[in-house]
Amino acid sequence: MDKDCALYDRKAEKTMRPLLDEFVGWLSSGEYDDEEAYGEEEGETEAADGEEEKKELVETEDQKKQRMLIEAQKRAQDELAVQAKAAATLKKEQDEKKA
Repeated sequence: MDKDCALYDRKAEKTMRPLLDEFVGWLSSGEYDDEEAYGEEEGETEAADGEEEKKELVETEDQKKQRMLIEAQKRAQDELAVQAKAAATLKKEQDEKKA
């Protein structure tokens, strides 16, 4: 990022620079090979599939709880908005009667 830019963050650059240099070095070295890793991981992947399915069920239940909580909060906000609108309408009517 341009050092004259208002979004420039010196702390973030100090933190990210070594990580980026390491990542670019890893990419340029060619120490990764998708085909080898794929062949080695096949046996491990099959064993881990059962565990992942259990984790997905737990995450799904947690996500359901979170979704229900968010929906309840939205309903409460909607109710407050309706109440505020009704109060504003009532106040407007009262002000018109006074005038």
